[in-house]
Amino acid sequence: MLAENWKDFLKPSKVLYKVDEENPNKAKIIVEPLERGFGITVGNTLRRVLLSSIFGAAFVEVKIDNVKMKEKHLRSIKMNYTNSPYFSEIYKIIKFILHEDNNMISFISIEIVKEILLYLGYKGEIILSSSLPVNSKGSDLVLDLCKFMGADQYLSGLGGLNYLVRKDFERSGIEVRFQQFNLPKYRQCFPEIGFISNLSILDLLFNKGKKSIDVMRSGEHDYLEWDNLH
Repeated sequence: MLAENWKDFLKPSKVLYKVDEENPNKAKIIVEPLERGFGITVGNTLRRVLLSSIFGAAFVEVKIDNVKMKEKHLRSIKMNYTNSPYFSEIYKIIKFILHEDNNMISFISIEIVKEILLYLGYKGEIILSSSLPVNSKGSDLVLDLCKFMGADQYLSGLGGLNYLVRKDFERSGIEVRFQQFNLPKYRQCFPEIGFISNLSILDLLFNKGKKSIDVMRSGEHDYLEWDNLH
């Protein structure tokens, strides 16, 4: 079981970096070996880390090279969540997306988010920042997106404190508020090992289904301004 064997996970021992011969601004990064089913997890994490760490670079095309990885990912999910209360509902959503022909991590991530929002009853509009004519980075990217959309307030997680430039937002008349969110405990698939926090939203969905929205709302706290954060 995943909860029992995590210490024995395969850990990457080789990272290969190959620059594209036709386009020197494009490169292929190969990380291996990976535990079965973790290609998507690691790929998406890699994209996020590189995107936020290397100035002027845009990692938008992280791809699963081996299609079998998607099947392994599904088997891993099935192995660990088969006995969860809402397995059939959530597994059907994930399986549908992973069976799409598109192997780009960005596509898979976006589609999963969209389907989860739909499942939880979200009715608002979803706009991808990549569809907007804004090309700045870091704090400037968030600020420029707010300006383009005509926003006068930006709601952020606490992670925004690490890169948002306060004076720039204040100068632009855009209020920034931060949410201090703490997910309450809920029954998980392996209660004998104790509650494990900060897992994927899939863990919450498999265990609580559409009631997940109530769990998340019970963990909400007021959005606080810069000076009210502790």
